Amino acid sequence: MKKIFLLGAVLTVVIVSGLYARTIWAPDATVDSPNEVVPEIPTTTENPTASYTTTASDEKSGIEFTYPTEFDYQYVSKSEWPPRFISSYAPIDCELEEQTKAMSGLEDETRIINGTTYCIWTGNEGAAGSTYTNYQVSFEKDSQYVTMSFTLRYPQCGNYPENEMGACQTEQKKFPLNNLIDKIAQSTVLPTQ
Repeated sequence: MKKIFLLGAVLTVVIVSGLYARTIWAPDATVDSPNEVVPEIPTTTENPTASYTTTASDEKSGIEFTYPTEFDYQYVSKSEWPPRFISSYAPIDCELEEQTKAMSGLEDETRIINGTTYCIWTGNEGAAGSTYTNYQVSFEKDSQYVTMSFTLRYPQCGNYPENEMGACQTEQKKFPLNNLIDKIAQSTVLPTQ
């Protein structure tokens, strides 16, 4: 009985020490205060789409942008596409208030991709074996704050047979969302005043 108690105590100390060390040596990449540094997220060399791109102009904002018309992915597809845009001269607060998060179900995140800071808000809805993720991405361009919005569909990989489930999970995990966001954002041209 003493051996079991001693073993339990030792395991508890090891687990608690490991968790404490993890928080000191490998903290999460979230930003809790404005003084913390947001980690740079590298883009992949993978093209998120085939070479099927087109240039369009958002009807309401007049912002021109280039976007992929086709995706070369089986387990990630366009839902609300092409992106829609708005712009403002007012600065954007990347962090949502806790009450707003709780009521809206949105998550916020700040990412730096290829040197550009992006505020990214995501919201998920499930329907008929798929998750629809709405992305609202804000960034600074030519002294204005631009927000683009689009929705992607991710089928639930667990609904596929075992041999296809792994391929689905791998593709969704490796989908170069950062690259897609950055390429579209960098292509934007604001209307002249």
